[in-house]
Amino acid sequence: MRTRLQHFDGLFGDQQLDASSDFFQCESLEVRSKAYNWEITEHFHSDLLQLFFIRSGGGRFSLSKKQFLIEEKSVLLIPANTLHGFQFEEGVEGEVMTFSTRFPENLMKGRPEMQESILSRNQLNFQQQPECFDRLLVYYQCIEAELPEHKIEKWAVVRSLLELILTELYRSSFEAERLELLTSHRSLAYYQQFLTSVKRQMNQSIAVSAYAADVGITVVHLNRVCREVVGKSALEVVQEVLLQEAKNYLLNTQYSIAEIAYFLNFNDPAYFNRLFKKKVGVPPGEFRRG
Repeated sequence: MRTRLQHFDGLFGDQQLDASSDFFQCESLEVRSKAYNWEITEHFHSDLLQLFFIRSGGGRFSLSKKQFLIEEKSVLLIPANTLHGFQFEEGVEGEVMTFSTRFPENLMKGRPEMQESILSRNQLNFQQQPECFDRLLVYYQCIEAELPEHKIEKWAVVRSLLELILTELYRSSFEAERLELLTSHRSLAYYQQFLTSVKRQMNQSIAVSAYAADVGITVVHLNRVCREVVGKSALEVVQEVLLQEAKNYLLNTQYSIAEIAYFLNFNDPAYFNRLFKKKVGVPPGEFRRG
C-alpha cells in the first residue's frame, strides 16, 4: 500500500492554512523544529519556496529522496512542490523564510540564468564569506520587521529586500560554479601532466610520490585528481599504463614474459603475472596466445 505524501498549502503542520499568491512568512527555525523534536518528516508545499538560514548547528536534509548534510553558516533552498524533510541537531539555530513563488518569478522575469543558477543549488555555504552571510541575515531581519507593518509601499520594500537576497545567492552560486569549473580544468591539467610523466618513465622504477613531485603536487592531491578525472588511484593509473605497454610487447614482440616484466621494472616476474591476471583477467601467456 502506497504511503500518502504529506502536503501543506502553508507551513509544515498548518493544515488549515490556504497560502495566497502573496504569502510571505518569516520565523525562527527553532520554533517549529523544536515542537516536532527536531525532525520534520518528508512533505511538500504547493507553490511556496523556502530559504533556511542556518546560523549554527547542523543535521541532515532530504530533497527528492536524496540526502545531504546541513552545514552551519549556509542557506538551504527548497523549491516549490519538492519533497523534502529535515533531521536537525538539537539546538540548531537559524531562520526560515517561506514565500509564494510569485515573488521570485516576478523578480527574476527576463533573467532565466539567475533563476536556473539559484535553483540548481540546494545549499550554499558561506563559511568562507561570513560577511555575506551576515548581510543576508540583515536583509532577512528587515523583511521580518516589515511584514507585520501596514506602511505605505510595504510590499515594494519586501520585494526589494528579497531581490537583494536572491542576488547575493546568485552571486554565490555563480562563484561556486566558476570555482568548480576552474578546479575541474586544473585537475585535468594535473592528470595529463601525470600521465605524460608515467609514460615517459615507464621503464624506470618510480614511486607515486616521485610522480607527484614531478607534477608539483602532493601524493594526496594527486590521488584526489586521479579519482576526480578517471575514478582510480594514482597507483592504479600507473599500473594500467604499464599493463597496456605489456600488452603491446606480448602481441608485437618475441620477448619472454620475464623479459617484458624486467623491461617494465617489475623485479619479480611472478608478481607481474599475478597483477596482469588480476587486472586483465587472464595470465600474460594466455593473453599472448589470444
